Order: sequence, then C-alpha cells, then structure tokens
Amino acid sequence: MAQSKSPSPLQRVRVDISTRTIVKIILILLGLAFVYSIRNILLLLFIVFILNSAIDPIVDKWEKRGIPRAATAFILLFLVVSFLIALIALLIPPIAEQLVELARHIPEYYDRFAYEYSQVRDTIPPSVAENIQQVLTSLGDNLKNGAQSTVGAVSSVFGGLVSILTVLVLTFYTSS
Repeated sequence: MAQSKSPSPLQRVRVDISTRTIVKIILILLGLAFVYSIRNILLLLFIVFILNSAIDPIVDKWEKRGIPRAATAFILLFLVVSFLIALIALLIPPIAEQLVELARHIPEYYDRFAYEYSQVRDTIPPSVAENIQQVLTSLGDNLKNGAQSTVGAVSSVFGGLVSILTVLVLTFYTSS
C-alpha cells in the first residue's frame, strides 16, 4: 500500500482570483448597498402592491356597475384609512391602562409565583419584580402620554404622513 504525501502544515497555497471575479464581487456588494439604501422605498412599493391587489377586484366590480375606477379607489382607500385610525384610537388607551394595571399587580404575581415555585424563589431576587414593575409602569405612562400629548401625536403622525400619503397616492394611481 502506497502512502500518500500529505502537505506539510507550513506549505504555502497560492489562490488566483481573476479580475473578473473581483469586479463581480464589487458589483454585487454595490448592488446590495443600493438595495439597502432604498429599502424604505421598496417597502412602500410592496405595501402599494398589496393594497392594490386587495382593492382591484372590488374596483373592477364597481366599474362594471358604472362607477368610475378613480372614485371607487378613493372611497375604498378612505374607508381603509378611516378603519385604521379608528382601530388605533380604540386600542391604545385600553392597552395603556392594562399595562399600568399589570404593573400595579406585579408584586402580587411575584409573590404567588415564588410561593408556587419555591425552588425558583431562592434564585430570583425580589428586585426583579420591582424592576419589571417600574418598566411596565413607565411603558404604560408613556403610552398614555403619547396618546394624549398633542405635540407627540402630531410629530409622530407627521413623521409617517409622507409615507402614508405616498402609499395612498401610488395605490390610487395604480388602481385607477
């Protein structure tokens, strides 16, 4: 049986990379950087595509009944936006109240947990319950203040207003 020679650990290996390969790698990295830089625009276009796909069958039905596509698209988008605003306005206050209520009852929950699981009681210090209570209280207060503060609401709405308007205009444009 012939023994094969294994390369010594100090043997040098030469790797040749062609210029074409380097150019391809650079172009791929530049392409990825470009896609990353326009990721927000791509997300908006994806949302437009989803909205357009959702309302297009309804717009087609109403167009067959004699209602113009633009009017149908406008009505549907108005209804969607109204629904989302109402949903947000109805959900934030109860969630904030429940978080504050949860924060108030954390010590009771901790005591009950520690009683039920006595092995764990010795490993978890009581300061953990206090920290959780502080976090939940501040989160609930921030939600309440954010929902009630006019300045906070206006700034957060204005920050996303351009994106929302862009989505609505593009959806309207592509569906009519």
